[in-house]
Parts: sequence; C-alpha cells; structure tokens
Amino acid sequence: MRRQGPRVLALLLAGLTALGPVTPAAAQQPPAVVFRAGRELVSVDVVVRDRTGALVRDLTPADFEVREDGRPQEILTASFQQVDASAARLGPTPLLGARASRIAGVNGGQAATPPDLSGRRLVLLLFDVGSMELEDLDRGVDAALRWVDTRMTGADLVAVASLTWRVDLLTDFTGDPATVRAALQRLLGADAGSLLTAAPEPEASAAGAADGTTAALATADARLRALRVIAEGLAPINQKKALLYFTSGLGDGSQDSQVELRAATTAAARAHVAIYPVDTRGLRVVVPNGPARTASRGGEGVFSGRDVADQFDELTSSQDTLVSIAAATGGRTFSDTNDLGDAFSRVERDTAAYYLLGYSSANSAQDGRFRRLQVRVRRAGLSVEARAGYFAERDFAHTTREDRDLQLAEALASGPAGGDLPLTAAAGWLGTADDRAWVPVALTVPRAAFAAARATRVDVAAEVRDELDQVVARVADQVTVPASG
Repeated sequence: MRRQGPRVLALLLAGLTALGPVTPAAAQQPPAVVFRAGRELVSVDVVVRDRTGALVRDLTPADFEVREDGRPQEILTASFQQVDASAARLGPTPLLGARASRIAGVNGGQAATPPDLSGRRLVLLLFDVGSMELEDLDRGVDAALRWVDTRMTGADLVAVASLTWRVDLLTDFTGDPATVRAALQRLLGADAGSLLTAAPEPEASAAGAADGTTAALATADARLRALRVIAEGLAPINQKKALLYFTSGLGDGSQDSQVELRAATTAAARAHVAIYPVDTRGLRVVVPNGPARTASRGGEGVFSGRDVADQFDELTSSQDTLVSIAAATGGRTFSDTNDLGDAFSRVERDTAAYYLLGYSSANSAQDGRFRRLQVRVRRAGLSVEARAGYFAERDFAHTTREDRDLQLAEALASGPAGGDLPLTAAAGWLGTADDRAWVPVALTVPRAAFAAARATRVDVAAEVRDELDQVVARVADQVTVPASG
C-alpha cells in the first residue's frame, strides 16, 4: 500500500464466508420451534402459434405439458396475458425508482405503487454508451426514435437508461412519447460524449497497472452486474418485460465472467425479463489489412491469413456472450444487420400475447445446476416458444470459490452490514519503509461462533480506500480455524 502524503487511509472489512456449521455467539437460548411449509414456484412465459404464425389464445392448463430435465411437472398456475393496443396512454409510471437505487449511481426517484398494468407492454431501452463508438450509438438511438415516432402505442410503457461506469436512469417508465424522445435525444452526438468522459471505467482506480485481460474482465463483470440488478428491480412486476440492450459487444472478458453471466441470466429469467441484445455496429466487413482508420498491419500474418482469422475471432468473441444472454432469457440477438428496427418488431411480436405457467419443481436440490425446460402443447400443429431453462438456487454447500468471491465483492460494495459471525476488527500503523506503509490488521471472532468438531475455512475480503473514498487496494485471504479438542 503506497503512502501518498498526508492522506488518511481507511480499511473496510466487509465480509466473511465460512465453510462449515456456524453458531452465533449471541444465541444463548434455543429458539421456539416453528413449522413452515412452502413451495417455490417456477414461472415460465410461453408463446404459442399455429402453422400460419398466428397467436393461439384459447388454451387451458390441461393443454400444456412442462418437463424439467425430462421429468414431467405439475402445472399449478396458468394465465393468459395480452397487450391491449387500444388502451389509453399513461403518463409517468415510476416502476423502478427506489428499486433502481440498488444500481450504483442511478439517479432515479422514489417508486410509487404501480397501477394495474394488465394489457401493457413494458420495454426498457438500455444503451451501453461505454462500449460504443458515437456513430454506433447514434445508429441505435435513431432506430429507437423511429419506433417511438411511428409505432409506440397507448399500451406501451417505456424506460430509457444509459450504461457507462454506472447506470443512469434517463426516464422511468412512461407512456408519453415526448418524454421518451427527450431522454433518447440526450444520448445523441455530442451530448453522449459527456457521458463517456464523466468518470473512469469501473475498477479503473483499483486496477492500477493491471493488464488488459484483467481490465476487460472487470468491465464485462460490471456490465453483466448491471443487467442483473435491473432485472431484480423489475422482478416485482409479475408480467413479461423486454430489455433492449444496445451495445457493441461485451469483449473478450465476458468469456471469463461465467459467475456474473449466470447471475444475470438467472435474475432475468426469474423476473420474466427477456433480453434482446442489439449490436449497433451493424453489418461488419472484415478488411484483410485492417480498416482505413488504423495503421497497416505488418508481419507474416498479413500473408498467411492469420490477421483476417484474428479479426473474425475478435468479432465472434464480442457477440458470443450476447447470444448466450438472449437464449437464456427468452430473447433474441440482433447482429450483422443495419436494420435495427427488426429488434423492436420482434419485441412487439413476442409480447403481444403469451401464457404464464407456474409449477413447483420436483427436484428440491439447491445445487445451482442448469435445469432444462421443455414446454409442449397437446394440440397438434402448434409451435411453442419458451426459454431453454433456468439455474436452480445454490445453497452454501454447493458454492464455488468464484461464487464466494462474488458474494464478498457485493458485501463490500453494499457497505458495512451485519452477518452470522460476530466480528471485531482493529488496525494501526506499524511503520513505513521507502514509499510503503505497513498496516497490521487484527480480526477477532469468538471461538464459540465456529463448530468445534471440525476445521472451518473462512474467506476474508477487504478494501483500502483513500480520503476521496477511492479504492486503492484490495486484500483477499483464507484462514483455516482448526477443530478444538
């Protein structure tokens, strides 16, 4: 930890996870015995069409069959939802508001109690400004403006948000086209340039001299985390929602962000948020010696074809995760096309009418594994559109190191909070040498908090912040508490 003049350094110790039984020291008396019964409902939205592509609207629960990993499931609830194109237009309808405050830096207001949203189409337009060139951003915004001006109906409720190093809610849900248009115009041209330079990329201050791979991974993690928190904010609204995600790809780091990817797609699937990634780069042409804006390539790769192959690999890598997100949430990816209006047509098609089916899974294991879903209709000649499956809940016994690291990172981001372990932390100056300051940190946990019969491993994470509350270092460690006796 570098010592920088008279700055005051704060050490935030924000999370511990323990493998093995934990007994809080404060629990002196056994709690009263309470018996509870409940069933976790798995909900899936389903679109059914006939041979002509027309929506089928007269099915009953008995017409459906749901299988999870090949095993039939009992359907407990079923309802039919459809958009009422003749509905009267609504004004501001804040559905995110306070829930959106969970997104770091969001500037949303206080959420009001939502009105009856039956017959409404909910669409969130998210522009990943940090990943796009200004001309690509303008292409996406222009497509959205055309849809607002020509096809937005009275049944539509639209929200607009931008993503740079944080998520900014430009407008909460509203049925007023003028409000949506004003929010979109803030993203055009020079106005969007201020967003790009408003603050550094996430983790930039903490990354220091981190290599490009680490920076790409941190950026991909931040974007996937934003998708997850947005989905969680929309979860209380029990109907299908569409999130149009305008981006220029998630980059190479997304291939290594499997924990964040799983968390984002799981949250979206449970919240009935179908994500439609839209690659605003449009139809791409791979130029053998590079585009005109870059210097000519050199070396043997120009002659062997390796440079061209690398360009194709880079393009595919930036789109692979987008395809995975769409497939896992019931959406669709739009790439290699200059007609971005097709994405809006697909959203209209998918949300026009659908069935919501609910069942209680026969598999009670909380192993975090992917469960494959098959939804069939017993009538002949009908086709079914539904998501491919979902990730089950994961209890602590089934967590991986990456899962625990994610939990600790979220605990650090959320600030000091209570936990299962009674913890006392103390820090003090030990001394300095050259440009470094050495700080001893002592963590004290009562022995009674751990199971005495076997050893317990504790994961520890900490952050060091300066007087500007910027992260200057991170610390991670594992401590094994031996069994007593």
